Amino acid sequence: MVLLAWQAAPLAAQPVDWRVCVTDIVVPPYLHNNPQRLGVAERLLIDAGEAAGLRVELLRLPPLRCRLMLDSAQVEATLAAPTAHNMAELGFPMRHGAVDRTRRLAHLRLMWVKRAGRELVWDGRQMHGAEPAALTVGARATMRSATEALQSQGFKVDSAALNTRQLLGKLLAGRVDLAVGIEEDLRHAMRVADLQDLTLLPQPFLAVDYYAALAPGLLPVQRELAERWWAETARLRELPPYRPD
Repeated sequence: MVLLAWQAAPLAAQPVDWRVCVTDIVVPPYLHNNPQRLGVAERLLIDAGEAAGLRVELLRLPPLRCRLMLDSAQVEATLAAPTAHNMAELGFPMRHGAVDRTRRLAHLRLMWVKRAGRELVWDGRQMHGAEPAALTVGARATMRSATEALQSQGFKVDSAALNTRQLLGKLLAGRVDLAVGIEEDLRHAMRVADLQDLTLLPQPFLAVDYYAALAPGLLPVQRELAERWWAETARLRELPPYRPD
């Protein structure tokens, strides 16, 4: 078992292996889904880990598989937003009883996509053109930052899509009325597939911070390592190599 293997070695003797599932989503400049071209969040995870005594390995897998690996203790961390359900299940960097924003990895906008010609307008607070209860909104599986917020506003949610291509395909086929996803990921998928029949609404649904979130059930010594990792994240993230701009 991995835990026993690294527990037996002195922490100062060699870096501790630390696996982080960053998903396969393309979110430039944070994530490029390309080990030969690291995004700023990927570099930050690795370099903060090195400073904290961790040898960080990034796994680029579909979000649902990341979540399954997290729940089965096959990875130590993943990327997540501090939604109500995630806060109850995962470990986030905290300060004075709240999530510490100085240790965030990315600040992202979740955008709406609709079929061209559909008369739906989001004004930043509410949808015009149809009542929320009459609309089914698609989101990627495990994207709680979108699904929990959508459900709280009364939208019906379809979160069965395993990837962004499937999500946009369902929208094109009329199986959902709208889709919500990370802006950069949606733009990338629409550009690659040349989906001219879809359009992004100009106002974002919401903006959300993403963090390195810990798997449930980590040992106290692992959580101590994570605290060092988060502290190094806060120290490094303001330096030029790790700034998204």
